[in-house]
Amino acid sequence: MSCPSFPGCSVAPVELPSIVGTAPREEGYLIFECPKPWPKKIKKIEGLPQDLRKCLKRFKEIDFKLIAAPSFPWPSEGTEPRALILRWKDGTTVCKEVVATPESVAAGLAEPDWGEPRELFLVCTHGSRDSCCGLKGVPIYQNLVAQGSRAVLQASHLGGHRFAPVIAAFPEWRFYGHLTPQESLEMAESLNTKKPYLKGYRGHGRLDKNLQAVEAKLWERFGNDLVSVEELSGCRDSFKVKAVLRNGAETTFSASLKYFVYNAYKSCKDFRKEKMSELKLPLVEELTECPSDEPSLTSSHQ
Repeated sequence: MSCPSFPGCSVAPVELPSIVGTAPREEGYLIFECPKPWPKKIKKIEGLPQDLRKCLKRFKEIDFKLIAAPSFPWPSEGTEPRALILRWKDGTTVCKEVVATPESVAAGLAEPDWGEPRELFLVCTHGSRDSCCGLKGVPIYQNLVAQGSRAVLQASHLGGHRFAPVIAAFPEWRFYGHLTPQESLEMAESLNTKKPYLKGYRGHGRLDKNLQAVEAKLWERFGNDLVSVEELSGCRDSFKVKAVLRNGAETTFSASLKYFVYNAYKSCKDFRKEKMSELKLPLVEELTECPSDEPSLTSSHQ
């Protein structure tokens, strides 16, 4: 793959204090196995992928992704096209395998039985969409496959070209970027041994941007005992959150944020055009544990 603009958008023009708060927030994913090469826009692939995308009109909270074929160790044998549905349930990702027809996918999305937990990495290698994703994603994919700790899939655009290589870790639902191949192995080892890994951490993909910044601090503090972080009350920059631990304990924190504002290229296309955008990152300025005797609050966000 050639990239005349390399190093491209993934090399930040300024030193960033963090990239937490940049993970894409989704309620779930529908993942379909499709041979590469992929066009820049997956909506241009004719046939079955488009039929599956159409059925998501009823489930707008679900995002559609492609994985390179053959790559996935499907739980059941079969020759018909298949798809995976990823959703969040009880503090972890659950996967459901379905036959890749609009009828089966729609039924799978509508069923309350959401599937079983499964460990996997998605690595964006969608080079036709953005050069940095292809050039930096492929070595990460190869390294993680060689490590062999969990299934590793080449995925279409995961969001955030400028953070390439982009990695999504499941069942944790955590996103990473700007990792070297060696750092990706360290990340995988940490997650596999249930330890926080904050380098290159973009945030938890089930939370909004500001809450991602707070969750990173609480994950660092509580480690794998942290099950969920819920916003209770407040405004955009100052709010209270509830940390729920695996043993059932709940602790309330008061959080204050500030923002790091900078200019950068959002994609390699912008890099070639020398078109910068003003961007900002949420930073936790203060995170204080609230006294246990404070009045209880009603959660406004899950």
